[in-house]
Amino acid sequence: MLLKALQPGFTVNGHAIFSADGRYLVVTETESGTQQGYVAFYDAADRYRFLARYASGGIDPHEVLLMPG
Repeated sequence: MLLKALQPGFTVNGHAIFSADGRYLVVTETESGTQQGYVAFYDAADRYRFLARYASGGIDPHEVLLMPG
């Protein structure tokens, strides 16, 4: 998977989703040293360039879902 190599020290986990407009890829990630979980955003229109990462509030997250509304 392309994203595994983009951010050293992080592992892409489980499921990923695209934003409703298809512009962003949203993935769950784990920081290798701490197992702390994150939700990360990549720009699918710009060769999956890393945009941002937010703490998930847990360890080793697996799934991210797009909620309606």
